[in-house]
Amino acid sequence: MRVALAVVMAMLFVYPSPRSIRANGGEQAVTPPTAGARELQASFELYQAGRYQDAVIAAKAAISADPNSADAYNNLAVSYMGLHQIDEAITAVQEAIRLRPDYELARNNLAWFQQEKSRATPPSAAQAAQADDLLAQSLQHYQANRFTECLDTALRSAKLNPNSAPAFNNAGICAGNLQMWGAAITNTEEAIRLDANFQLAKNNLAWIQQERLKADAQGRKR
Repeated sequence: MRVALAVVMAMLFVYPSPRSIRANGGEQAVTPPTAGARELQASFELYQAGRYQDAVIAAKAAISADPNSADAYNNLAVSYMGLHQIDEAITAVQEAIRLRPDYELARNNLAWFQQEKSRATPPSAAQAAQADDLLAQSLQHYQANRFTECLDTALRSAKLNPNSAPAFNNAGICAGNLQMWGAAITNTEEAIRLDANFQLAKNNLAWIQQERLKADAQGRKR
C-alpha cells in the first residue's frame, strides 16, 4: 500500500496589464509597469495555454529585462516543469528563492519539483527490496492493530519507493484507524493516483470518508 504525499500545484505570478482608471469623472494614470512586466504577463498566458516552450522564452525575456525578478524565475521554473525538464525547473526556482528568500510560492514549487524528481528516479534494487520488507511489516502491524507502527513503516516504504501504490494505501488505512483523517485521505488518494485501478484503495478511501463524517457528527453532539 502507499503513502500519499501532498502535491503542490504550480502557480505563476502575474502582473496586471497597464491601463487608466476613471476617478471622479477624470482619467488617472496607473503607475507604469516595471521592467519585464509585459514579458512576465506573456509567460503566464502562454503557460495557461499549454504553450510551455513559448512560456519559457517569454520568461527568459522577462529575466533579460529585469535580472532580479524572482517572479520571472518562478514562471520560468513552472514552464520548464510543463516540459518535464525537472532539473532546469529546480535551478530556476532556486534562483527565485535566492533573490527573494521569503518567497513562499517558489518554496512550495521547489518542494513539488523535488518530489516529482524523486518519483522519476527508480529505486535501486536494494532500496526496492527494503521498501518491500517495510511494506510487509506494515501489513503485519495492521493485522495486529498496531496502527501507529503500521503508518510509520508504510511511510518509510513509500519514501524508498515513491511509486508504490500499496505503500500509500497502507499508510492511508492505518492513518484512518488512528483518526488522522487528513493523512488518511491524502495517502489513499495518492495510491489511487498512482494506480487508477486499485480497487482496495478506492474502498479504503470510501471507508475513511464515511468514518470521518461519523466522527464529525459525534463531535457536534458533544
